[in-house]
Amino acid sequence: DSYRLQYNSIVNSKLMRPLERITKARMLLEKAKMEIVLDMLTELDGEDKAIIFCEYKVTVAELEKELNKRGIECTTMTGEDTPKRRQKAVDAFQDDPNVRVFIGTTMAAGVGITLTAANYVFFVSLPWTPALLNQAEDRANRYGQTRLVIVKIPQMEGTIDTDLWAMLEYKSSLAMDIIAPEDVENAMKAFASAWQPKKAA
Repeated sequence: DSYRLQYNSIVNSKLMRPLERITKARMLLEKAKMEIVLDMLTELDGEDKAIIFCEYKVTVAELEKELNKRGIECTTMTGEDTPKRRQKAVDAFQDDPNVRVFIGTTMAAGVGITLTAANYVFFVSLPWTPALLNQAEDRANRYGQTRLVIVKIPQMEGTIDTDLWAMLEYKSSLAMDIIAPEDVENAMKAFASAWQPKKAA
């Protein structure tokens, strides 16, 4: 399909550095998986609430736009939000039964907040470290949670998704509870140095 052709063009490009190829490929995959996540959301029951974690602000904005079109109320959080705006987003999701979806970037929304109103967590992209993945999941699995939390991570076979998942599984035993910015940067660099693009399907 068109996404696969675009993906193959990016990962096989000789004009971009590895980190640039990886970033563009992950952004494209987030866009491609938006419809999958939106379809999953429409299948949830009326009392369900969901958190959607993305890696890029543009995906947050596009998901918000699509949910609004479907009449699903949501709130968002990115690194550009002020502390006041962040708290307002958390309060709306936690306290307003009509606000059913919280969309945020993993770096902005994956730590330090409580989102126990959610019983579903979606990752449109995987974060760079196992610790960040676990801490993001734990936004819903905190004190006061009374429901089973279901985590869904859609992946596209034969893409960077499966390579990154393998890296996270390998490093999960080394994960730390505290995430420093250099941990993410080092993970990105290590992945870029080891990652090789798949052959075109």
